[in-house]
This record gives sequence, C-alpha cells and structure tokens, in this order.
Amino acid sequence: MKYKIYKLSFPSGIHIGGGSLSSAENTIHSDTLFSALCIEALHIGGESLLETLVSYAQGGKLIISDALPYINNCFYIPKPMCRIESTENDLSLKKEFKKMAYIPVDSLSDYLSGKSDPVKINEELSGLGRKSVFQKVFIKQAENNELYNVGVYEFNKNCGLYVILGYEGNEAPELFEAILISLEYSGLGGKRASGYGRFTARAASAAGFENRLNGKSERYMSLSVSMAADNELEDVLTGASYKIIKRSGFVQSDTYSERQLKKRDLYVFAQGAVFTKRFQGDIFDVSQEGAHPVYRYEKPMLIGIGG
Repeated sequence: MKYKIYKLSFPSGIHIGGGSLSSAENTIHSDTLFSALCIEALHIGGESLLETLVSYAQGGKLIISDALPYINNCFYIPKPMCRIESTENDLSLKKEFKKMAYIPVDSLSDYLSGKSDPVKINEELSGLGRKSVFQKVFIKQAENNELYNVGVYEFNKNCGLYVILGYEGNEAPELFEAILISLEYSGLGGKRASGYGRFTARAASAAGFENRLNGKSERYMSLSVSMAADNELEDVLTGASYKIIKRSGFVQSDTYSERQLKKRDLYVFAQGAVFTKRFQGDIFDVSQEGAHPVYRYEKPMLIGIGG
C-alpha cells in the first residue's frame, strides 16, 4: 500500500466537541472525517460517488488515519498504550510522561526505549495552539434571546492537523483528493455557519511513516479509532492494550428522517491502542430508524512499534 499525508490548516479555528458545546478538541477521529467525506461525496456526486467512496474503503483500497497534530514539519502520533520501562524515578518526570498525549513520530523509538524527554515534548506540543471560548447569541425573539458558549480550537501559525491516506491504485487517491478539496469550503466540525472548520489542504510526503506502516512488527499501534469485525475480534484482543470509547451523535442527512435522529452507539478502540497482529476492521451501519444506511468507519491504520 502507498501513503500520502495531507496537512490541513484552519485559519479560523475548529469546533470539535468533546461532549459539550463549550469544549474544543484539537484532533478529529477518522470516523468523523469519513462521515464528512461521505456527506460531501453525496453533495457533489450523488449516491454513485458515495457508493464508490464506501466501496473503496470497504475493499481496503482506501484507509485514513485520525487527523493528528503537526507543528511545522513535525508530525505527532498518539502515545502508545503500552508499558514503558524506565530507570527514571523523578516523580515530576513521571507526571510529565503521564500528561503526554502525543509524541513526534521521529521520537517513537526513544519513547519506546524510555529515553524520550517528556518535558521537551510537552513544551513543544503546547505551541500547537489554544482553546478559546466564544459567547454567541441564540435569537428567539427580540426580548428573549439566549447566550451560549462555543469552544473553538485555534491553531498557531504553521500548525494544524494532518491525515494519512493509504491507498491502492490511482482512482482511490484521486477520488479522496477531489472530495477533500470540496470539503475545504464546507468545513469540518460544528458551527460551520459561523466560519469555523474551513481549511486548506496540501499534500506532503509520508516517507517518515511508510516503513512502519508497511513493515512487519511484533506490535502495532493504531493511528485511528477502530473496531475489529465480528470474525476478527477474538484474535485481535489477544495480547492487546487498549481503551474503549463510545462513538455516538446525530445523523447529518436531509433524507434520513423528517426529524433529527441519533446514530446507534458504537464502542471502539481509541487511537493509540496496541495490538499483536494486524486486522482489517469494518465499516458499521449505525442507522436505527431512518431511510438509508449510516456508515461508521472503524478501520485501523496500524503502525509497527517493534517488540
């Protein structure tokens, strides 16, 4: 499989809620991104384009990572969910290690051997941007307006999120790029009518990832949220280290139902989960009462992390 990186910059910030309107996450899970790609494909090419996108993903011709942080040319990956042996007994450093959420991909080997500098990594990642809370007005009537807060993550200059695209053949990356370019104007996340979530994307080399993404390893870490297909699950859980998170939300479709309905809840592996073998994952139908399927993309992008 071949890989490309797309660096996304958000000049007006982005609203990715973490359970409340005032929260502001600084990453986008692959299932959220894939849902946005599906909606955009439907808008620009109808059901045939949507079906093509889904078939490429289901057939393994196209996979995507979570949208993860970058600063200049430094790409960050999730901290692996595995035990790290270290001779360091400094309590303050242990707290810094615990606080780490992401590490530079170039520092992965040092991290796994217990030689990374958590203070330096955390300080550098703090330059990614900042969370801001903006007060908005919900207008009901002139005398009965309501105030509410919206959390927005604002990225610093030369900072943003990157997505790794894995693909086979020429048609899958061309389709992905066409939909992504259209999505630049629609935006990602919530409160897009207020201008949040619009971005520009530019391609970059995935040279720093390709050997680990394609190579064999004793352990693999997922760069995306994921869930094994039913026939894979028992084997995948053997020797794995993971956290389970709930993925839910409302269906964003005008043709699904006359009223807004929630997607079926799905419990998946969080990014950074570590496994002893590769697996394919699945695209799950999380519709409940609506007129058409609702796809939840839960395929892993696995990177080798050694023994």
